[in-house]
Parts: sequence; C-alpha cells; structure tokens
Amino acid sequence: MARPAIPESIKRAVRQRCGFGCVICGCPIYDYDHIEEYSAVQEHSESNLTLLCDHHHRRKTAKLLPIEMLKHATDNPHNKKTGVTKPEILSYYGQALNVSVGGNTFKYFNLPQGRQFFPFVVDGLPIISFTNEDNVISLSAVFHDHAGNICFQINQNELICNADQWDIEWVGKTLTIRTEARRILLEVEFSPPGKIEVKRADLRFNGVELVIGEDHIYCLNDGSFFSGNAISEYGTAFAIGASAPSDPAGIVVQVPRQVTDRKAAERRLSDILNARRKEKRVALSRCMKQLLGSVSILTLISYGMI
Repeated sequence: MARPAIPESIKRAVRQRCGFGCVICGCPIYDYDHIEEYSAVQEHSESNLTLLCDHHHRRKTAKLLPIEMLKHATDNPHNKKTGVTKPEILSYYGQALNVSVGGNTFKYFNLPQGRQFFPFVVDGLPIISFTNEDNVISLSAVFHDHAGNICFQINQNELICNADQWDIEWVGKTLTIRTEARRILLEVEFSPPGKIEVKRADLRFNGVELVIGEDHIYCLNDGSFFSGNAISEYGTAFAIGASAPSDPAGIVVQVPRQVTDRKAAERRLSDILNARRKEKRVALSRCMKQLLGSVSILTLISYGMI
C-alpha cells in the first residue's frame, strides 16, 4: 500500500514550528522528514516531523546525523534563533532577462556592462532589478508586508526571507508567503538563469497598494488595471507611484498616495475579473459552436451528402 500524503495542515504546522527552513542550517529549500522513521511509526504525526535540507536529510539517512541531535535542533530551529532564513544563492546569470508580473512581461536582452534593468518599480523603489557588474548578471528584489517590513529580499542572487511570517512555503521553483490560511501575500516562481514570475501578490508600499493576479496588476489607489502588456528593451519597464523615473520607461503611472475607499476599489476589481471571465466563456462557446459546425459539415461530406 502506498504511503499516504502528509496533510497540508500538518505540513504548515511543521513549517511554522521549524522556522520555514532546515532546522540544522536554516536552508529555505527543505524536505519533510520523520524523526522516527515512518516505517516504524506508520503515521504522519506533527510532533514526529521536522524540516531538513537535502544535505542534512542525506546525512540522517546515512546515520551520520544522530537522532538526539536532530531532536535538539527541531526544538531549537536555526531560523527561529536568527530571525531569517539561511541565504540561498540563486543561479541568475543569463543575458535573456524575462520578468512576468501579473501576466505583464518585461524583457531585456544583452544588458550592457555596468547597467541595470528595472522591470518593476513602485514609488521609486526597484521591486525587481537586474545588474550587469563585471559582465556578471545578478538578480535583486525586495517585497514588504502590510506593516512595511521586508518579508523577502534578494541581494545580487542571495535570497533571504524574514522568518517572522505566518507561513512560508517553497515547492519546486515556487516560493509562497501567506498572512493566513488561503491569504497569499506573495507567490513567486524562479526560473534561472533569466526568468522570474510574480504570480500573485498583495503589495503595499509607501501608500501604493497593488493586487497582482495571474493575469493582471490592479492599483487600488486609482483603479488602474494592467493586463497583457509586453515591454522590451527599456531600462525601466513598469513604474507606478508618485513620480516618473528620470530615464525613459515603458509604462509610467502616477497615483494618489491613499486608497480612499478600499472596499469600493476591491468591488471594482471583482467586477472587472467577472466581466473578463464572462468574455472568455462567450468566446469559448463561440469557438465550440464553430468547431461543432465544422465537424457536422465534414460528417456530411464523408457520407457523400454534400
């Protein structure tokens, strides 16, 4: 019989208890490990689960990591002591730079030596940037929580998360930060050497409030809605906030500092998304009718009726 999957609620409780990283070294890329082997306990008990990076997981499997040491580390996780996850080095170096934010794509090819590419700027702060220094490309990024604290940042390919979050989950190439159950603050997919995709975010910085979905960026301040834009070869691709950048930019939007009526702004976004979903359903229905009509004609032809 196949081993049952660990329930998501238990996984989240283990992540929270272990500080969202390997309990030994703090690495934010981890496996869920049974302290006492599953073959012996035959269950997924939260108290018997911990987080280990690939290196320390292999050491445990090879019996080079004593169980007592693992239990001590589980009670005293690395990231709980430091307050941040261990720096994770990302392998960004390519010249074909491709950034997607809410389905809007920002690209730059062959970034010159000594230059920077700012795909996404909010109120003058480069949320995502690439730098060519000594002909080496590196990625930087910074995201804040609703209190204005940095929850996640990358400094020249070195990724660190603030461990004082409700939940941080890394699955495959995707990092997700939540503020509560089913409430995503940030979802980012990394695809080195040159692509990064912000799939979802609830971004608030310096009075600018943005809701990012899989196919849109929506500004609660003034109702601006951006979807399907493609910007290439601008040093600054998308800038929103108080003032325009000094260099030419692909999209520049100046917005007021405060959201006057957040509930009304959220309702407007809901109306926009519902209308877009309706348009897609109508287009799909029209396409299916055309397809079925073509099939009917082909059927008549095959029977020699026309």
